[in-house]
Amino acid sequence: MHVWKGLLVAEHSAALFDAWTTRQSLQSGNGYERNPLLKPFADSAAIYPMLQIAPIGLDFLSHRMLHSQNRFIRKTWWVPQLASTGASLWCGVRNLRVANFQR
Repeated sequence: MHVWKGLLVAEHSAALFDAWTTRQSLQSGNGYERNPLLKPFADSAAIYPMLQIAPIGLDFLSHRMLHSQNRFIRKTWWVPQLASTGASLWCGVRNLRVANFQR
């Protein structure tokens, strides 16, 4: 359970990093939000809670997987949280590169 909580913190921190770098990228004038569901929130502070919705859902899923009757599912409970963390970190790093791009 301690590992699950650690991945929860990492996942939500990565989503926060992604939101912050998205705003930095937009404010630099070099970036834009590609996700049509997040586009209305991208230029405001509302992007921070909006980017926490998917991690909350994946936390619920991984917790259910952790307590599953199926052995394979129980052994792979960490995949949704780790994939979400990796995706948010990748997007955040990309946003930083876009924000610092010199034309």
